[in-house]
Amino acid sequence: MSTYKSGALLPAGIGGEIEPIMISDLKSIQTAVGGLIDVVTRQMPDGSVVVGYVHDEGLLLGMETNWFASAFFERELVGPCVVLGGTSPSGDYDGDDYDLPERMFQFLTNQFTQHVVETYNESMIITVGIELARMHGLVTDDDLADLDAMLEDVIVNDADDTRVHEWMHDIQNRMKEFVTDRKAEILVDEVEKFLEEQE
Repeated sequence: MSTYKSGALLPAGIGGEIEPIMISDLKSIQTAVGGLIDVVTRQMPDGSVVVGYVHDEGLLLGMETNWFASAFFERELVGPCVVLGGTSPSGDYDGDDYDLPERMFQFLTNQFTQHVVETYNESMIITVGIELARMHGLVTDDDLADLDAMLEDVIVNDADDTRVHEWMHDIQNRMKEFVTDRKAEILVDEVEKFLEEQE
């Protein structure tokens, strides 16, 4: 007889919601993630462990980014992710799966979801802004290479992100100047057109 454990299913892509899931065995986890599994863990501030299961070959298969799982486990993860408790009733991490605590499920579906949505939206706005700046020649390939190097330093080496903020502020100023100049050009064109019509 199978013993069911309650957990959370973190969907990949955008627009999905974290849902409760009941897991009975390895096969049910594999069914949920779509194939063979890989395991990720996260130790919480209280010492408890949360376990995540994702498709072992998700990156090779080109599965969609899982924004929820990537943010929670602090690494790039793709495809659906099953999240279960990893701490036994006696408080040990022994490699078995346990019910995801209700407070953790509530956290994932409320504050955490809101945080991921806000972060995703901010990153998309920044990405679009940088792409527009590149399209209009306000950002060079060298500028983008500098940004990549700075971001890698922040992510890999836990470096201070002040330089990244300064870079973004500089690009923002370039965009403001560009838009102001474009508005001025449009205004001049409109004035010239008006004057021509008055002749």
